[in-house]
Amino acid sequence: MNKHIIKIAGQISFCIIVFCTALATTSFAQQDVLNNQSHILDAFITSLQDSDLSPSAVPTVRLVLKPSNSNAETQMSHLLTKAGYRLSTRPDTTLPQLEINFDSENLIRKHRRNEYSRTLNSSVTVFLVGTSQQIEQSVRFDIYKEDRFQTDNYEILASGWYPARFHEEIDASFLARFKRYGEPVLIASAIATSIYLLYNVRSQ
Repeated sequence: MNKHIIKIAGQISFCIIVFCTALATTSFAQQDVLNNQSHILDAFITSLQDSDLSPSAVPTVRLVLKPSNSNAETQMSHLLTKAGYRLSTRPDTTLPQLEINFDSENLIRKHRRNEYSRTLNSSVTVFLVGTSQQIEQSVRFDIYKEDRFQTDNYEILASGWYPARFHEEIDASFLARFKRYGEPVLIASAIATSIYLLYNVRSQ
């Protein structure tokens, strides 16, 4: 009787664990994961507004984004305008310019099937260049973002803009670790066992 009760209790516990795991996974998978470009640019706008180059300190300027990318420039222009910066749409080289330079090292790490973590690490230098082409002000800050998520295709988080790509990929899943460390050990053990058996058979 006790064994039967223990068996039923074990089955119920197992079902509860499976249900909770599935619920957590579903909730985790439904998280809204922003792409790299949006994360980087949103963090940049926040940092820029808190710097010496706040909207009130910057005149009407031309935007110069480096490295250049039409999609990133469009998104950057929208975010800057929304934050209160005044951007000129005229190709007037006599206007001051806001030159923004991005340098990123982004990492994607696979933990298990469809589960990843990413690290976005960017350094940004911003120059306010006057009409005489002299740098009037400059600020520099770092952007760092690390999160974990589930997706069927992590590549959709990157973009054609170089600072928003993944520059390094690491497979830290159990299967990858086994292939790296377990397989050589098994092969070495199999070879050692074969040699041992062969030696014993011959000696007999």
